[in-house]
Amino acid sequence: TISDTVTMVFADGKPIKGKTELTAAIKEFRNSIKNYKVTVDAWISLKSVDKGENAVTIWGDESYDDKDGKHIAQRLHEVWIFDKADKVYTVLQYAGM
Repeated sequence: TISDTVTMVFADGKPIKGKTELTAAIKEFRNSIKNYKVTVDAWISLKSVDKGENAVTIWGDESYDDKDGKHIAQRLHEVWIFDKADKVYTVLQYAGM
């Protein structure tokens, strides 16, 4: 479940705040690409000792064809942080070619 106040910082540094805004941004991205594929290589769950927050870190690959037909393939690393109600409230995304 995603918090209504979620913030996601995409790999390009662009932050999106709010569940409605994030959902719209993801739908816009997905509608602009073709042949989207994601693979997960590894994940690990973590608990911060200072704030008591739970997080999951994920590593994998993403590939797709953009609106101009260019094939994009990149490594991804994401950090999903959960609030006390176990809802995702922060997502940090990192990418490398």
